[in-house]
Amino acid sequence: MVQKLWGNGHYNGGRPGYTRYFRDPNGWPIDDGERFYLRAFLDDPWFPYGQCNDFADFLICLITSVGNPTNKARRTHQLLLTDATNFRTNWITPSGQPPTKAEWTYHQFVFTDRVWDGCLTFGEGIFVIGMEFDGYKAGLVEVILRYDWQSAPPAGWFVPEVSAISADQIPPWPWAN
Repeated sequence: MVQKLWGNGHYNGGRPGYTRYFRDPNGWPIDDGERFYLRAFLDDPWFPYGQCNDFADFLICLITSVGNPTNKARRTHQLLLTDATNFRTNWITPSGQPPTKAEWTYHQFVFTDRVWDGCLTFGEGIFVIGMEFDGYKAGLVEVILRYDWQSAPPAGWFVPEVSAISADQIPPWPWAN
């Protein structure tokens, strides 16, 4: 599944996709959840097309659909810390893109006790399929620019809420509520 998602996908460069965040009553982002608009993602003419959140949330849907509901999402950094670039990657190849080094505020992936990432490969073809967490971090991050890796949510993972509404009904970026 990871290889097929990466091979057929198109990473959108981190622009808004089909995921929206939750916020608390004071308007602050909540790290322990998000809403994934599955129908809109599936209906995109470039499907699968989106940002890392979308790839991770869709991969969770795929893995759950074949009977393994233990997969959850995790981010490299908390949403409150995403006001600037937090790290520079090693050489990666985002889905549908050429190899690159990138500066990101955070990256989202699927996590159990191991990491699964359908959004990127390391270098030019090392798939992240059941990789040890520390090896994943070492493979992804060349240098921390701000805020050492502070996984989000602090508890370690979350399960995204899935919605079946169409693209024209998705709330404006970035909030689901």
